[in-house]
Amino acid sequence: MKNENPRNNIVIEGLWFSGKTTLAKYYCSRNGYDFVPEPIHLGNISEAESVNSWYLSEHTKREAILDARHSAVLERSSLSSYAFQYALEDGFFDNFELNQLKRSIQEHAVLVVYLKSDQLSLPKGISSDEYYSGANQILSDTRRRKRYEQWFLEELPYSYGITPFVLRTPENGVRKTPEMMEEEVRAVLMHDRVAQVNVVCYWCGAAETKVLVLKRNQRKGGFWQTITGGVHVGEGLFEAAKREVFEEIGLNVNDTSLSATGAKYSFPGNDGYILDEYVFSFRVDSMESVHISEEHETFEWLGVEDAKNRVAYENNRTAIESLENKKNRHFSLIENCL
Repeated sequence: MKNENPRNNIVIEGLWFSGKTTLAKYYCSRNGYDFVPEPIHLGNISEAESVNSWYLSEHTKREAILDARHSAVLERSSLSSYAFQYALEDGFFDNFELNQLKRSIQEHAVLVVYLKSDQLSLPKGISSDEYYSGANQILSDTRRRKRYEQWFLEELPYSYGITPFVLRTPENGVRKTPEMMEEEVRAVLMHDRVAQVNVVCYWCGAAETKVLVLKRNQRKGGFWQTITGGVHVGEGLFEAAKREVFEEIGLNVNDTSLSATGAKYSFPGNDGYILDEYVFSFRVDSMESVHISEEHETFEWLGVEDAKNRVAYENNRTAIESLENKKNRHFSLIENCL
């Protein structure tokens, strides 16, 4: 549902020099938000306290704002501390702070934005002194940089239930302007959609696995698909997948029947920004238990190949194929039927 005047709090994350400060300040100036800059370590830390612990503590103090008001933009949060530790494979903080932040994000529909850029390095003229040593350790190491982004793009949504909006800062090889990025963030809030979920429902028969495909009503295009839907601001992936299953086929989902396949792809949404779509599988006990909503006009249970041929879009075929892919995050779901 479109929100014409969204005032959600926003957290902006990303690697060093990805444009976090520029976007945060520009968004605040255009939309009347309060800018909360990231804490800066200037060397005033006791010997008993590590730099990483200091940052985590400072981030946690700032995050109280998320419970106290709307219309604030935080430049970085405790999420960056966890990502830093994950990138360096240097142990992990206690998850208490992360769980507190998750509660705030869910209860107050906080938008977490992650700026993704493929080409970043320390700018010329900036030395790798104590302040920038962390940036240099990660930006200069391809593996560490990949792990930093993996924290936000995979670990955070799958393992911790926080779904970021991934804002790709280059567009056709050209860096996006602050105006372009601000428009995307506003569009996400207006349409209350940070990502998509695709849920492939399947039933294990004695001789064959059946996949559920649904035909959308003519007003919504009249094409065949699996279950798809948007992830709301502040909503976790698993929660979104369960909600979509209930809304579209009337079934309550338990945790043992729903799995993240690990498949993911991106596509240009209809609201002016690129969406990441995460694929889940849902094993049903009975094909007769499905009751479709008004969004669809009919449905069928088909074999895997027939289901892939029936759906209209390649992304849906990729989602169905994820049931068979042994390289998935979990396991071959079809093999598990046998």
